[in-house]
Amino acid sequence: MENPPHFLISNFRSYLLEHGRSEKTAKAYSSDVERYISWCERAYGMAFTASMLNRSDLHDYQVDSRKNLRVPESTWNRYVASLTVFAAWLGVEIDGALTRAKGQNLAPRSLDESAYRRFRLTVREAARTAKTPASRRQALRNAAVVALLVDAGLREGEIVHLRLEDVFLGERKGRIFICNAKGNRDRDVPINKDVVDTLRAWLAVRPTGCQNVFVGVRGDRLQERGIQKLVAEVARDAQIGHVTPHQLRHTFCYRLYKDGIPLNVIAELAGHSTIDVTRRYTLPHRQDLEDAVGVLR
Repeated sequence: MENPPHFLISNFRSYLLEHGRSEKTAKAYSSDVERYISWCERAYGMAFTASMLNRSDLHDYQVDSRKNLRVPESTWNRYVASLTVFAAWLGVEIDGALTRAKGQNLAPRSLDESAYRRFRLTVREAARTAKTPASRRQALRNAAVVALLVDAGLREGEIVHLRLEDVFLGERKGRIFICNAKGNRDRDVPINKDVVDTLRAWLAVRPTGCQNVFVGVRGDRLQERGIQKLVAEVARDAQIGHVTPHQLRHTFCYRLYKDGIPLNVIAELAGHSTIDVTRRYTLPHRQDLEDAVGVLR
């Protein structure tokens, strides 16, 4: 007898976590598979079985997703990865049944220099003008989180799992130890004096009782959703539109590339699995395309 779909999803998620996928990736992949299962159940009018993971149904699902539901390119490509891993886990061969979407070859979205400066200024001003000890403590925490995203290139998942013993602060420089980062790799990330000073200011007022570097208002570990919220709030106050934590990480990488840092060095700092990932920063931004046509008369 086939496992009910909710057991399949739960077991698949556990498999992903056991094989080194991050909590964020496991959640996204599980959600993608659940979406496919729901589509099959609507199409067949019956409960999902592994036999519905076949080339014909996958092809129809791709057509429905891309042409009818207009699923964006990046989202669809994640669906392909999710379903490929799911099929392999079930022992089902689907090689070539799904194709990745191809869009414009553009660099990942990042902040331009002006937006970067306004974002950082807004964070500093919040700490300087805080009216109460509680608001100042939160502002210093937010400043430290932002510094690790945009000036050290950490992932939000890496930040929320940082523990006190992972942070090494010297007089003018320091380093962050990332344990079991993406791809099941450990890495040491050097940090400059500005990041050191920002972290030291936060640690001086940080509540005790939790071994994680960053804590929420209740004193427990800060969650990724909390980082997403604080970044969105800073962007709103800076009046630069919607910004995500990953855009700040992209900004870190792109600023290094613009400053002439070799790609292999950027790849190591960012913890990229291959240098091909880092090469994305050599591609043009959408603004570059707009500027190019803007010179025409």
